[in-house]
Amino acid sequence: MNPIQVLIVDDSAVSRELLTHIIESDSGLKVVGKVENGEEALKFISENKPHIVMMDIVMPKMDGYEATRRIMESFPLPIIIVSGIYNAKEVKQGYRALSAGALAILSKPAGLRDPKYQEIAQSLIQAIKVLSNVKIKPRPLSVFHSPTQTQPAPIFAKGTLSVDAIAIGASVGATQSLSTILSPLPQDFPVPILITQQFGSGFMEGLVDWLASSCALKTKLATDGEVLAPSTIYVCPDKHHLEVGPGKTLKLTPAASNQPAPSIDLFFRSIADQMGAKSIAILLAGHGNDGIDGLLAIKQKGGLALVQDEESSLLAEKSHQAIEAGAASQVVSLNEIATTLESLVKLK
Repeated sequence: MNPIQVLIVDDSAVSRELLTHIIESDSGLKVVGKVENGEEALKFISENKPHIVMMDIVMPKMDGYEATRRIMESFPLPIIIVSGIYNAKEVKQGYRALSAGALAILSKPAGLRDPKYQEIAQSLIQAIKVLSNVKIKPRPLSVFHSPTQTQPAPIFAKGTLSVDAIAIGASVGATQSLSTILSPLPQDFPVPILITQQFGSGFMEGLVDWLASSCALKTKLATDGEVLAPSTIYVCPDKHHLEVGPGKTLKLTPAASNQPAPSIDLFFRSIADQMGAKSIAILLAGHGNDGIDGLLAIKQKGGLALVQDEESSLLAEKSHQAIEAGAASQVVSLNEIATTLESLVKLK
């Protein structure tokens, strides 16, 4: 099997060599180019067509956001944003790159002696292997908004569900989908929404800010012990697992360094145990099987279990497995999820 061909775009020579060391530690990956900015990346891609791009955000001449926009217009292919600096400006630019078509934002280690080097390196390698398979469609430069919501086929009568919470499980690569779901919801949408998003460390506060800028609902990082409030979106923080306990209280537990976090299965199972038939869960497309067992538990307790359909998925593996496992009450296109929620929930 031919190796996955990776282009590294980073203005730091040290970072380029560090990323090369990480990527080529796996025999299934090969660095085919190393360039210093977005202009050089565009030229390289036009001539060599790598399978995937690892791109820094802050660079001279053309930064990662602008480069992502132009690549998506002319040479669409998977892009992973990699950053080792967590200042507000860079994080904001990273999320702008997601809006322009990048698939994920991930950390890069500070160096070979970084105590989290192995953990970060394995996350980068896994992301390259998974996201290099995504088929990217061209995106005109003038179009940067959520797709139009379409009206789904009804699965219950309008406004018939009494819902205590909506739970969303999202894997790497599904971040853009969150905005598509949340941005159309009205300010008076009464049900709290909880999100577990598997993502690079250091970027969750940026995710909250990014979602808050595109949707009408209050958006915040979840905190341990707080009670769920209506019309609020709660995002699980870095390196923690999120559960719901008695009395609609949130429970955060630190994740072990050797386990993926947050666990979507653990999250969904707590929803099943505490809210049962008064819950709606949404499993977004992605890689692996985390979340499928928990979604099935919600369905078995009478909750509504929605699975993103394969046709609207960048990565259809998880959706396919969830459907095969019988975990879905309904399979829904990404562009139908918001209108489905509005239709089902009793708006006050």
